Amino acid sequence: MPLHYALSDGLVGVVGLWGLWTLARRGQLLAGLGLGLFGLAGLIGLVRITSGLIEPMAVIHKTVSQLGGLAGLALILSGLVRHLGLKGPTLGVLAVATVAVVIAVQMPAAGQVLFAAGLVSGVVILAVAPARTMTLPVQSALAFGLMLPNVLLLRSAPALNPDLRWHTYHLIVALWLVLLPFCLSERVKAAPKAR
Repeated sequence: MPLHYALSDGLVGVVGLWGLWTLARRGQLLAGLGLGLFGLAGLIGLVRITSGLIEPMAVIHKTVSQLGGLAGLALILSGLVRHLGLKGPTLGVLAVATVAVVIAVQMPAAGQVLFAAGLVSGVVILAVAPARTMTLPVQSALAFGLMLPNVLLLRSAPALNPDLRWHTYHLIVALWLVLLPFCLSERVKAAPKAR
C-alpha cells in the first residue's frame, strides 16, 4: 500500500474530528459522534499506512471503516431526526445502530445495503424537512446524498486505477463530512410559523 494513501485517509480523520467538535459544540453530540467514527477510521488508516503495519492493522481498519461507518451513519441520522424536532428515544436509536452492526457482522453484504438505505433515508428526511427557504432542503438533501454514488459506484469502479479510486473515494468522504454539519445546522430547522 503506497504511502500517499495516508494523505486522503488522514484528511478523512481530521475532517471527521472537526465535524465531531463542531456538532458537539452545538449540542448535537449524537451526530457528532457519528462523524467522529468516520474520523477514527481515517486516523486508523493513517497510522496503518504510515507505520508500515499494513497487514497487522488491516482487520481493525476494515472493521472500523465498515461497521463504524454504519454505526456512525445511524448516529448521524438520529442527530438529524432529533435536530428537526422529531422525538425519538436515544436508547432506541442506539439499539437500532447496534442491531444494524450485528447484522452487518453476520452478513457483510447486508451492511452495504443498510448503509445505502440509511443514506437514502437521510436524503428523503432532508428533502421533505421544513426550512426557511425552498432551496435549503434541496441543497441539504443533495449534500447528504453525495456519499451514495461514492459507495455504490466509486469504491469499486473497475475503470479507475487503484490509486485514483482510493483518493477519489476518500476525498468524497471528506467532502461529505465537511457538508454534514451544514445539513445539521440551524438552516434546516423547521421554518418559523407564520403569524
